[in-house]
Amino acid sequence: MDPRTARSTVVPALRAVRAVVLDTDGVVTDSARLHAAAWKAAFDAYLRDLAATTAEGGGIAWAGGVGGTGTAGVTGAVGEDGGTGEDAGTGGTIKDGGTGGTGAVGADGGIGEDTGTGGDGGTGGDGGTGGDRGTGGDRGTGGDGRTGGDGGTGGDRRTGGGREIGGDREIGGDRGVERDLGAERDAAWARPFDEVDDYLRYVDGRSRLDGAAGFLASRGLPATERVVAAVAADKERRFTERLRERGVDAYPGTVRLLRALRGAGVPLAAASASRHARELLERAEVLDMFDALVDGDEAARLRLPGKPDPALFLEAARRLAEPPEACAVVEDALAGVEAGRRGGFGLVVGVDRTGGPGTGDALRRHGADVVVRDLAELIADTGIGAAEGGPS
Repeated sequence: MDPRTARSTVVPALRAVRAVVLDTDGVVTDSARLHAAAWKAAFDAYLRDLAATTAEGGGIAWAGGVGGTGTAGVTGAVGEDGGTGEDAGTGGTIKDGGTGGTGAVGADGGIGEDTGTGGDGGTGGDGGTGGDRGTGGDRGTGGDGRTGGDGGTGGDRRTGGGREIGGDREIGGDRGVERDLGAERDAAWARPFDEVDDYLRYVDGRSRLDGAAGFLASRGLPATERVVAAVAADKERRFTERLRERGVDAYPGTVRLLRALRGAGVPLAAASASRHARELLERAEVLDMFDALVDGDEAARLRLPGKPDPALFLEAARRLAEPPEACAVVEDALAGVEAGRRGGFGLVVGVDRTGGPGTGDALRRHGADVVVRDLAELIADTGIGAAEGGPS
């Protein structure tokens, strides 16, 4: 087929570019469903274990609420003057001055979280013994009650090693009103992973480590290197099992578009953060349709940062010997379309497989110029675009 004739079979937006870079999961192959299911199983298992550990007194890295400041202790009352000794007559006996009264004890400072108690008031001094006149002792001033110390800030609690979970109570200021912070948090962090919303927001298009860290951070959970690595490894194990058991296929509409582009002589590259990209394309029998592949292994070797950084796509464009402004990027992930926009690519196509409320708009907000439900909509002579209103 004449390349000029072949190129006319794609929509005008694609005719303006000289090369196309496509993500794999969810764009070329239907493996996104396996990734989403594996992430759900791994995250939900971690959340269940964490909830059980919490119930048994284990730890989570919350910042504890700050206790209120204790009320200041009241100053002790001043001790009474000792009475003045009477004059001694000739040969008379000198009378002692009265003993000074004891100062009142200062009131305890209010309790913050673990506040200090107020100090005892000092005792008034004894009246001195009369000389020619016994002068009463100095007045003993009651000691100031100590100010209640601030309630200590709850220490960070860590999962596994380190300091374990402390109490989740916040003492409100002088009123001493309690609020159970742990109960408020439970409903949020323990909620199961959502295969659509959470997957699209936090893990889709990202490396395993970045995805694990992003989701844990979204729940306010500790994203330590050890925890992130453990969750990511569990997801990898579960994904590999699902891939072996269920296999993967290429989307028919994508295969049609790839054939149309190849017939038009348009160079094609696959770019994915997944280390499984080559295996997925091989299993789907479409690897030979691409002129270049940049996968997770290559990204690690070249130390390329993950999406939404455009480095992965820029490397794919470099291997096709085309500048980014002459290339199109086809992506289904929010981080992916944002990477295409940041990289200055000539066209960014968002693929909305879920068709959920707001998912297409989210792709546009993150950088998609065109949003389609299936890549066959980018083939001008199929009638699919007309049936569904065309690419939006």
